[in-house]
Amino acid sequence: MSVIRTSFARFRAVPAALGLWAALSFGGPAPLHGQVGTDVTGVVIDAETGVGIADVILRIQGTDVSAASDQSGRFVLRSVPPGTWTLEVTHIRYGERTHEIAVAAGIDVSLEVRLAEEAIELEPMVVQGETAIDRERRATGASFHEVTREEFDRA
Repeated sequence: MSVIRTSFARFRAVPAALGLWAALSFGGPAPLHGQVGTDVTGVVIDAETGVGIADVILRIQGTDVSAASDQSGRFVLRSVPPGTWTLEVTHIRYGERTHEIAVAAGIDVSLEVRLAEEAIELEPMVVQGETAIDRERRATGASFHEVTREEFDRA
């Protein structure tokens, strides 16, 4: 009978231990000693229309901190270390920009980034098409040279 009580007491302690473990594990990552980060929130908008811009990539240079703006242009850069940082803002339609931001421990930072459309120079692209006959000739491994009527007449 006492064995059952001991086993029962042991099992009752397990949910309490699991609850503590879950609270510590799922409460988010604990900052490392000496590292205190601030969340930088904001919105990226079109400078001309004032409309939020989706899919803008924002990155703090020199760190692993980055985010993408949502459909309304809003973003959150999580756990940015204190200091002065260069914020790199990139979008295919608006190009790439950098902005200096200052982050202090425990002080909320909210940004409004305005972007103007910019023509982006792309590398030239060569498109080559081929017919089914061209593919068959190449697949045989043999060398072909096609002689035109003009070349034949000149010979």
